[in-house]
Amino acid sequence: MNLAVSSLSLCDDIRCNGMRESIIVEMAGYYFQIIDGEKRWRACKKIGLTEIKAEVILSNQKKSN
Repeated sequence: MNLAVSSLSLCDDIRCNGMRESIIVEMAGYYFQIIDGEKRWRACKKIGLTEIKAEVILSNQKKSN
């Protein structure tokens, strides 16, 4: 499955079922930076959603590998 088909599948899934999982963001100055869920964010943007669920974490809450 190529990336375009995968992206369309995700768009269709979110359109039909809503977002099942929040994206994770952290503050980066005056903005938010996506830590996890960029594909979900792009799919939501593509289908015209203006608000999505997001979990904000502090820099000291990030998991280290």
